[in-house]
Amino acid sequence: MELKRLLRVLQDRWYVIVGVGLLGLFAGWYFTNLANDNREEQIKATIAIRFEAQEGQTADALESEREATLGRARQAATSLLTADKTSVIEIDPTGLLVFRAIGNSDEEAAAKAGALVKAYLAVDPTAGGPVDERLADVLESAATIQEQIDELQIVLTPEQQALATRHALLDQQIVATTDALIQALVEEQSASAADTPAVTARRQRLQEALDDLKAEKALLDPAPSVVLSVADQFRLTSLQNGLALLATEYEQLNLRKLGIIDTGTIEPPTFEDLTGKPANPWINGLIGFLGGVAIALFGLVFINRAKKPIWLPEDLEIAFLGDVPARKLGAAVGESWYDTTEGGARKPAIQALRSVVEAQLPSSGATLALTAHNVSAAGVHALATDLAVSMASAGSSVLLVDADFASDSAVAEYKVGGSSLSGVLALNSESLGFERAVAAAVSNALFIRPDLAVVPSGPPPPSPGDAMAGRQFRAFIEEASKHFDVVVVAVGDIGTPAAQVAMQRLRRSVLVLSPGRSTMPQVNGLVFDVVQRQVSIMGAVFLERSERTLWGMGERQVEHVAPETHVAPVSSPMSRLSHYPSPTHRGTGGMSPDSLHDLVDRVGTLQVASEASEFGRELLSALDGASPEVAFEAVGDYLVSRVEDMMTASYGQGDFSDDVV
Repeated sequence: MELKRLLRVLQDRWYVIVGVGLLGLFAGWYFTNLANDNREEQIKATIAIRFEAQEGQTADALESEREATLGRARQAATSLLTADKTSVIEIDPTGLLVFRAIGNSDEEAAAKAGALVKAYLAVDPTAGGPVDERLADVLESAATIQEQIDELQIVLTPEQQALATRHALLDQQIVATTDALIQALVEEQSASAADTPAVTARRQRLQEALDDLKAEKALLDPAPSVVLSVADQFRLTSLQNGLALLATEYEQLNLRKLGIIDTGTIEPPTFEDLTGKPANPWINGLIGFLGGVAIALFGLVFINRAKKPIWLPEDLEIAFLGDVPARKLGAAVGESWYDTTEGGARKPAIQALRSVVEAQLPSSGATLALTAHNVSAAGVHALATDLAVSMASAGSSVLLVDADFASDSAVAEYKVGGSSLSGVLALNSESLGFERAVAAAVSNALFIRPDLAVVPSGPPPPSPGDAMAGRQFRAFIEEASKHFDVVVVAVGDIGTPAAQVAMQRLRRSVLVLSPGRSTMPQVNGLVFDVVQRQVSIMGAVFLERSERTLWGMGERQVEHVAPETHVAPVSSPMSRLSHYPSPTHRGTGGMSPDSLHDLVDRVGTLQVASEASEFGRELLSALDGASPEVAFEAVGDYLVSRVEDMMTASYGQGDFSDDVV
């Protein structure tokens, strides 16, 4: 059961699967090409430092030195490694300390790897590298720092230098004299009486000399200042410390140059192209196609389980009448499809449907409504037409009525003149001539082939539901049942009020469904609703989307039936006079469509003299081209019917002017 349903879904929705698959194919192909176009070159640069064992150094000691060096290198380049996760510092299996980085070109990759090496050499300059170049850099940096130190030093002019020297000399003499004076005072206090005069005289001379020095210093200009500001002093200290570090590095580099320390040698960078090969868009497109098909299948299965659409006859709670393939709809007026088509799967399906339906209909005066749910109106109208033509071919007189005001059908067989259903619904049911007008409408139905007449819908009334519920439609169906064996009415979608009212008037109905477009809850609810209104649902028909024979229909024997030869109605009403049939070909169902009714009915609608003149010429030309017997019969039918209409009509009713009356 589920497999059968799945096959049915795939049969009807194959275009969805193919469409989603093609969409996946295009997406895979397009995005692969887009990725190939935006593909960036990836180059990996590697710079290695080779460690060489020193004299007397063991393998374990060399390994320990490598591990220690790796730790220093990673610590020195922590910021670079954090900023770029593709950069790596490690020891390879051969014992080399390698610095790896990835860039979009050789230059970019080499620059990133070189930055890692420089960060390491900044903390361990003895590890290797171009020593001479580094020495030159150190000397250059030291010279720059010395220039900055010199700029901070205060430079005095010769006069200022001499003045400063004089001040410094006097300060020294004053300090020395002061010290001697203090010593003399001490000696004076401890000298004997005999020595006191000599010590006192020396003290006095020292005092005089000190006073002279102070007087001389007071006469000089102030000494120039040589003290730096606090900021300059800090900067000077920092520069001097930097100069000391450069001196230490210079010493280490000199030692390495002399071969005293030689722990490693930097090797030239090597490059590896990591750029991937461009992907094949067609392979990815195929993968996308398969993925799209899988998604589409999953979606269809999920929707089928969730919404419970009707796919199989087993899904219906009413009888299943059969499958009918679709047919192409013609827009030109001419012979019906059923009469012109040879073979195919649809004609045997229509004949099988006819036999099932006729078995449940009375021999005469039967009425049948064709309603639908989620099916195009044109498809339902075509099915109603073909079923009516098939019944007419089997010997029944059939009246085909278009009661679907919600759709302007494109089926060619409905494009006829004569009476229209909207005209019948517009009749005054209270007038004395109502029954006569209804009978005239039935008799004016145009025959499109022997035993089959058509009444088109005409312009829709303001409220189709109210119009169909009126006395006019009931009287029209009752009158048509008296003249035709079967009245087939296309009533539109079963959910519309107008269709439900029409089904009540017609009693028997056939429900047309398109597999997969209606769900079980929807259809079961609508069927239950109309059955409660005393409407007999004979069964359901599956109207397929394709013209081919379906898997679920089984093998059917296709009959090649030659089309019947008869005169086809043409689009111009005037030219129908030349094809007016003899009375024996009219059948029992009212007037022939090839009479003058649809031509002369235009008389009351002509408003302009030029239209009347042109119409007169066409009428005379049609009469002139017809045989006397045909022209006589047509004109006689017209005159009799028009006089009867005028005699039964009340004053002002219809399109009869005072002059015509």
